[in-house]
Amino acid sequence: MKKFFLMALATVAMGTFMTSCGGSDNKKEENTEDSEEKVIVMKPETTKIKGDLRECFEVVDREYETTGDFGKVLSVEIKRTSAPLPDVFDGISEIVSFGTFSYDENLQVGFSIEFLDDKGNVVDKNDVTNIYSSDDIKDVMALAEGETAVYRFSVYSDAEKATKFRLGSQVKHNDASERPESTDDETVSGGIDDDDDYGYGLDDEDDEDDYASSSSSSSSSSSSSTDWDDALDEYESFCNKYIEYAKKAKDGDVTAMTDLASLASQAESVGNKLEKAKDELTSSQRSRLARIATKFAKAAQSLY
Repeated sequence: MKKFFLMALATVAMGTFMTSCGGSDNKKEENTEDSEEKVIVMKPETTKIKGDLRECFEVVDREYETTGDFGKVLSVEIKRTSAPLPDVFDGISEIVSFGTFSYDENLQVGFSIEFLDDKGNVVDKNDVTNIYSSDDIKDVMALAEGETAVYRFSVYSDAEKATKFRLGSQVKHNDASERPESTDDETVSGGIDDDDDYGYGLDDEDDEDDYASSSSSSSSSSSSSTDWDDALDEYESFCNKYIEYAKKAKDGDVTAMTDLASLASQAESVGNKLEKAKDELTSSQRSRLARIATKFAKAAQSLY
């Protein structure tokens, strides 16, 4: 797992470095020509946005074209309506994109997109965790009534036959008080008092030892599961940041190159955590890890 993770990062880093440093002018011209030949033109199927923010935002009705020499991007213009935000936003100071790792109370907000062909069939889609840039959600959520902002979506090869698109929205409340925190060894072991059988009718030392062992195993498993959830949160947040910085670096953003370099130590840390977790992940955690890795690889592929 760690090997795959670090290889994926190396692939993205190499592609970013080669592109940022220039390379062959002829190769760059070829890539630009190919991109121009494959521009996808589409319109919104409807200006209405499905989901949690359906009353608050709408799509600006016009023709949209994909852009980008290194992976296509669809920049959708979103307009703020006069409707108030849902009550869940009351008192929340931190609004972040999906996949952002934080222990503080926050709202994760995101938009999804479905690409449709001329017959109305869905040919591809990006969910709220497939984020082009975390800055976009900040721009959209800062809009006043009547103002517009751009929310960008990565466009992959499956969407090349699309002629229309439609958006969805989702809001998720993360309450810091509900997040389990790491516990010390005494708590993890079950905290069983030798003088109390807690109603389980422990009649001798062997039975008590068996119960304590079972309780310790169960509690440790629960704690480990929580630890690995945190590790997956950190992995997903890292991948989102890495792709975001890599895309900016390809556009010539010098600051983004510095940001990429600053992520090197975090890459090693996350890789080590996932390596330790590989034999203890639950089936749902394994599925989530696979989804994150696939999304990361797919986004990395579009970078060069």
